[in-house]
Amino acid sequence: MRPPTEDTFTAAYGKIKTIEDALRVLRKNEMVPAAGDPTAEGLITGLLHVGVALVGKNEWAAECCIGLAVYAKTVIEGAATTLIIGLEERVAAAGDRITELTSKLAGTGESLKEQVAAAVEDLRSGDRAGMAPGESLPHPTPLLYADAVRASLPGTARAAQLSVVDREGIRARQILVDGFPLGGGDAPSEVTILAKANEALDFLPREVLDIPEGLRFTAAKTLRNGGVVLEMASAELVKWLVAHAQRFEAVLSEQAKIRPRQYKLVA
Repeated sequence: MRPPTEDTFTAAYGKIKTIEDALRVLRKNEMVPAAGDPTAEGLITGLLHVGVALVGKNEWAAECCIGLAVYAKTVIEGAATTLIIGLEERVAAAGDRITELTSKLAGTGESLKEQVAAAVEDLRSGDRAGMAPGESLPHPTPLLYADAVRASLPGTARAAQLSVVDREGIRARQILVDGFPLGGGDAPSEVTILAKANEALDFLPREVLDIPEGLRFTAAKTLRNGGVVLEMASAELVKWLVAHAQRFEAVLSEQAKIRPRQYKLVA
């Protein structure tokens, strides 16, 4: 058998340029299935037919080989396209799934946000229960430690007002005693002064006065001008004592003179 020459293959290549040309030749010679797209099985069948019928048919063999080459290229491209399409579909499905999960997470986050807002509102509503009409909560509850610290610190002007209020509250619980019986020699300690002042309270005529419960001095200190400041547990007790100042002065000392330490309140 004389093998196919280069001219034979060149001539065959000139006849077969596309898959349609290849299918026409291959199906005419019953090398591949008569219908359907190119497949790997069809390619194998065509190669087997060429191997069996190759003897003495140079031109025919050349045409079939070129046709099978084009056929094989189409099969490979088809397989690659199928693979790519499959990958694209899987990627698209994964993207849809991610979008779905993202939407669910966003919905869950929004739901949680609404639930937290509702819970906070419930807490605030509970805090408002029992408040007088027109009253409002002073500040929302801080969520962070730093916010809590900042919220607990008043402004400069308010801090000054609170300082004045504190001082006035303390002074309202105090009395100033001029002529307190300090005795001679070394100045007595504040403990001694406190004991002497409370002892004087014990000499108030209980059969005449309605002495309030807890009428005791809780602190004492001396001033540089010789006066003594005595402090009680509440401003009400001091008011009672000032109202009965003459009675207390009489049992404390002939020279004793009581004055309240209240000043005008600046709010």
